[in-house]
Amino acid sequence: MATEPIETLVFEPQCLIIPRSNRLNLRINSGNEPKEPEIELGSPIGSTPIPAPAPVASASGTAKSTPTELELNWLKNTIRKRPDYATFEANHNKILQNIDRVEYWRFAFAVDKQLHKSSYPSEISSSKVSKAAIHAALQMQTTALAEAIQMVRIIDLYTTEGANFSAEVAVEIGKSDQGDPKATVLKAFLLNWEKTHPIEL
Repeated sequence: MATEPIETLVFEPQCLIIPRSNRLNLRINSGNEPKEPEIELGSPIGSTPIPAPAPVASASGTAKSTPTELELNWLKNTIRKRPDYATFEANHNKILQNIDRVEYWRFAFAVDKQLHKSSYPSEISSSKVSKAAIHAALQMQTTALAEAIQMVRIIDLYTTEGANFSAEVAVEIGKSDQGDPKATVLKAFLLNWEKTHPIEL
């Protein structure tokens, strides 16, 4: 009894999922025909490999980098030598009175001003000190360091003797008996003061 011929199957995929390795082996067999060679996507005989993602660039256009262990240890040791480091460390991640909050901000501001873009000792690294390295050494988030720098700038604008001096700002930042203060309250006060009392430079 004759058998009916088997209908040819046509493989028509609607999509193709490629693994994270970007390498896919295709094996094609057709009945008793010799096996076709394997095609490995990502190899010279396949499609062009997918390139690795480029480093994320910062606003200045330079790639953000994580400090090496040597760089980080040198930075931490340098920062610890500052006379006000013990107070900064004790106040880290604490609820602070305004007067103490300002000193906390000033420490971070001074470290950034002194070390950012400075050179490491030649035996440590040939790189410059990055913001990312300062964040790591101070154990501060990016936004926290940026906030400290901004707040010190505003404070200095309105508490330095001269035409822009504000007794109200000086009193506010010197408060030390607020009960349960929040950093956001002082920050909001300073931002609002700068907005409502603009200085013509």
